[in-house]
Amino acid sequence: MNYFVKTLVRLFASWMIVFRNIFYEFFFSGRSVKKIEGGIELFEKGFYKFNEVLDHTTVVSLRQDFKRLETDSPAEKTGQMTGRLFKNGPISDLAEKFSLHYRPMAEAYFGSKNIRCELTMYQRSLPLTERSEVPGGEFHVDDNKRNLKFFVYLTDVDKDHGPFCYVPETHGYRGYKTVVRWLLWEIFRKRIFLYEFLLNNEQLQTKEIPIYGKAGTCFCADTTGYHRASPVKNGEREVFVVSFSRNLLVNI
Repeated sequence: MNYFVKTLVRLFASWMIVFRNIFYEFFFSGRSVKKIEGGIELFEKGFYKFNEVLDHTTVVSLRQDFKRLETDSPAEKTGQMTGRLFKNGPISDLAEKFSLHYRPMAEAYFGSKNIRCELTMYQRSLPLTERSEVPGGEFHVDDNKRNLKFFVYLTDVDKDHGPFCYVPETHGYRGYKTVVRWLLWEIFRKRIFLYEFLLNNEQLQTKEIPIYGKAGTCFCADTTGYHRASPVKNGEREVFVVSFSRNLLVNI
C-alpha cells in the first residue's frame, strides 16, 4: 500500500513539474530577448553565434584558468563526462565574471530575473574512433526545463575538431512529444528519455547546423533543442561553458 501511495504521489508531482515547465514556456517565454543582439535568432531558432570573437588575451586567460583548475582537480577520464571539469555555479573567479556578463541575456530569454547559473564547465576533447564514445556525441536534449548555455571555443574549431551541432527550431515546447519526453524523464530519470526516445536520427542529421569558429568564438543555445558534439578527428578541442536555468519554485 505504501508503495502504491508513493507511486501516485510521484506521478502527481511529476505531472505538476511538467505542467509548470510548459506554463513557463507560454507565459514567461522571454520575448524581450528579441531586443538584444542575436535575440530574435535565439528565440526563434534556439541558438545564436555572436559576431564578436574574444581577443587572444582573454582566450589565453581562460585556458590558463582551465590548466590551473586541473592541477587541483583533474578532469573526468571515463564515460560521458570524459574531459570535463565542472561545478554547480561558477567554477572560478574568471568563470563568475563570464556568468555575470551573460546573465542579462539569459534573464531576457527566461523572461525573469529569478534564474541561476547552474553550471560552469571546461572541457577538453581528444580524437575518438566511435561517435558513441564522444561525450554528448549523439543527438539529445539536456533536460525537461528551459536551459540556456553559453559556449566559448578556446581552440580553433572546424569540421575536424569536433564542432557543436544544433538542430534549429527544436527547442522548448513542441507538442505532445515534448510532454511525453519531459514527463518520462521526470519520473524515471533514465538517459534514454533525453537521447533515443522519440528521436529520428536520419531526419535530424539533414537539419543540424555545425558551429565553426576560431578560438574566442562565442555562441549560445537552448539545450532543450536537439544538439550533439561532433567527434574530434585531429588535435584537440577546448571549450568553456556557462549554463543558466530557472529557479525551480517561484518566478518573479
